[in-house]
Amino acid sequence: MLKKVITILIIVTLMSIIHLSINTKTIKQSYEIAKLKQKFEKLYSENRYLRSEVAKKESLERIEKIAREKLNMVEPKDIIYIRKGAK
Repeated sequence: MLKKVITILIIVTLMSIIHLSINTKTIKQSYEIAKLKQKFEKLYSENRYLRSEVAKKESLERIEKIAREKLNMVEPKDIIYIRKGAK
């Protein structure tokens, strides 16, 4: 009888240890998932901001303004085309 009780106690103890181990791993993974979600949201937000900055920098009005004001460029008055090999 005593042997049965000890065997049952050992089995219950082992099952409890396994259960606690599984729960601990689950909790750690939940925290890791939460951290990764936060990181994803931050990167997603940063990506949206950078895309909007790129769109601003690519605007033709901005490029034309820089060309005129900083590079002193002007639009051509006459465009002359030259054919290659023409006499």
